[in-house]
Amino acid sequence: MDRYGFSSSSIKYSNPHWEGRKYIDKKFIERSIIHSLLDAIEQYRVVILYGPLGVGKTTLIHQVIDRLSQDFNPSNILYLPLDDPSYNPINVKNFYFNEVVKDASQPIYIVLDEFLFLDGYRTYIRELLSRGGDVRLILISSYKIDDLNIPDVDYKVFNINPLSFLEFLNLSGYNITAIPFDQYRVRDFYIENLDLVDTYMEYLVRGGFPRLTIEMERHYVRGWIKNNVLDRIIYKIIPRIGRKRRPHIAESIFRVICFDPGEAINYNRLSDAVDKDIRTVSTYINTLESAYLIRILKHMVGRGKAGRKLPKIYPYNSAYPYSLYPDRFNYEDYLNSVVEGRIIQFLDIKYYMRRSSGVDILIWEAGNMYIPVYVKYVRRVSRRDVKRINNIAGRLKSKYGFVIVKETLDFIHEDDVNIWVIPAWLFELIDFSPLYR
Repeated sequence: MDRYGFSSSSIKYSNPHWEGRKYIDKKFIERSIIHSLLDAIEQYRVVILYGPLGVGKTTLIHQVIDRLSQDFNPSNILYLPLDDPSYNPINVKNFYFNEVVKDASQPIYIVLDEFLFLDGYRTYIRELLSRGGDVRLILISSYKIDDLNIPDVDYKVFNINPLSFLEFLNLSGYNITAIPFDQYRVRDFYIENLDLVDTYMEYLVRGGFPRLTIEMERHYVRGWIKNNVLDRIIYKIIPRIGRKRRPHIAESIFRVICFDPGEAINYNRLSDAVDKDIRTVSTYINTLESAYLIRILKHMVGRGKAGRKLPKIYPYNSAYPYSLYPDRFNYEDYLNSVVEGRIIQFLDIKYYMRRSSGVDILIWEAGNMYIPVYVKYVRRVSRRDVKRINNIAGRLKSKYGFVIVKETLDFIHEDDVNIWVIPAWLFELIDFSPLYR
């Protein structure tokens, strides 16, 4: 211990750039978002990164620090992991500004990793921003809050998602670029890469976590996700940040959701399963969503209008249900629900529509269009399935409709609607940016 109440060597160890060393010595995949992140850090005083535990937020920031250290004095960059209880944030702040900062004429970058672990984080942030000089903050969290509540400060928020299927392929040694949104280019790629249907299954099992490469055995994947992601979120992050004292309730609800993904939220059923009242269940549902464990879809009754029917609930990541119930991946209906959840994540879908037949159609908001997406993860689809998606596309005045399947590729033009019957693995490799223009 030194006069600041902690071992200064430990904070130096967490900041190797002070001594001219890089965080990232070996080659990591560089995600395209790093360029937008660097631009935001230059423009805003506060940049926030939210995202699930284990998707590489800290690695991304370490890459950013390595970049910043090339242009600024490395001592003007502080990385503080607040989920490490050995650091007293007040003492570290005093030590850093008194002993480390060398050039006050340059910007000072302070990275607070898992900043929500800090009690009174809003006061701490305001104090840092009110100091003299150009102090800028990069805040990282695996738990989302609705409002940071920093008055008179503009800030930029980034949601860091798991690796896309395209990123996963390139991390696994493939050299693939996004396929242009053109049916001829899509068909050519499909014919040349039919074997990717099996690789897509491995991607679902690994959930886009950067550490879980295709070479890793599935039993290791399951153990890593359970121990390093689910247990840490449920028994560390939720009790500390979500202010929930009984994390076993969160785990019980989460297990029910993973056992039957894609179901409408039946609070009575969940209440019976965990033996708690509906109000308690509802608050834990909100907590699970903030902790990136589940995703909720609202029922749509018209273009952009939510109905009164119960929302649907999905695991946030396809690897979550696999880690808990791997045997259920052998069932077609179960895998269909998992793939549906994955497509929801890929397209950032917020609504679904329920037909009188009981079939649910996802509604994708792409630019000014609402596009129906029907997931039926089988080899082929029937004429009835095509008609179903065509009818909803007509109601939504959409030029497109998609039926997501396992293997078949077909393009159908009917009633001025372009219906693509397309495998999930191929769908996730397409560049859909033209639809947003």
